[in-house]
Amino acid sequence: MSASPTLDAIAWAVAIVGWASTHLFAEARERRKEVRSQLDKLQDYLLTLEKSGRDFHSAPAFDVAKSMDLTTAVHNLERKFERIGILKIDNLIAYNIAFKRAITMKNFEQARFEQQTETSEILAEISGSAHDLEDALEMQYKARYPNRFPYFRLR
Repeated sequence: MSASPTLDAIAWAVAIVGWASTHLFAEARERRKEVRSQLDKLQDYLLTLEKSGRDFHSAPAFDVAKSMDLTTAVHNLERKFERIGILKIDNLIAYNIAFKRAITMKNFEQARFEQQTETSEILAEISGSAHDLEDALEMQYKARYPNRFPYFRLR
């Protein structure tokens, strides 16, 4: 003899809710992992760009090809932000501008170029603005994917 229809309905409801919850959290975990991977790649790019900027300004002579490469790479940074769906670009504009200016504003003209030492203000500004931008990216990630249950926020 089977259980009552009410118990069968309850069992089915529990099974469906359990399945739906498992599915929801598994999908959220996969999205979180994907975004983390994209953000890690972006931060690697940012680190490479910071190093390139420091190397350019530390070089003994102005390098036209490297200045053009840096300019292109700096402009591509914002395009990379747009590829990560959770990022609010408007909240990154000030950090991005500060980073671009740190690399390309001072000491970026061939006629006025001077080799910078490790203690120069320009190199410190490049590193500082890169770290500020990285922190801003990380804050946006943590706002969307907090370190506590349910480990994600709905939009």
